[in-house]
Amino acid sequence: MKGEYILVVHACIMNPEGKMLIQKRSQSKRQYAGLWDLSAGGHARAGEISLEAVKREVREELGFADSDGFTYLFTEPFHQVLDDIYYLKYEGSLDQLKWQTSEIDEIRWASCREILRMIKEGTFVDYPEDCIRNIFAKC
Repeated sequence: MKGEYILVVHACIMNPEGKMLIQKRSQSKRQYAGLWDLSAGGHARAGEISLEAVKREVREELGFADSDGFTYLFTEPFHQVLDDIYYLKYEGSLDQLKWQTSEIDEIRWASCREILRMIKEGTFVDYPEDCIRNIFAKC
């Protein structure tokens, strides 16, 4: 309905070198198929607070057994959604993650500069560039 927003959550998982784990969305996804995206995310379920939703999404998409340690960064209005963005520091390797192959084709680390370039090239979800810079500035 016009004027209504959907609550979406995203986790920005960062390594000690200051790079973000990004995921390439599956070609079978309805929206943004085949584009690179933030670490993990999705819609909050009815009655679910955003912190619960982001923990669930990280567990489902990336196989994190322990999903504590999230820090709320900010809420970004994006199209018809309000996107609660969280940060999580991760010191493990990508090989330790059991990512959901039905939703994710590939994962890798990327710098702020790389993500901004990918947005310009059209290979990353079309987040506002200020949003990406803000994430990296706060992490």
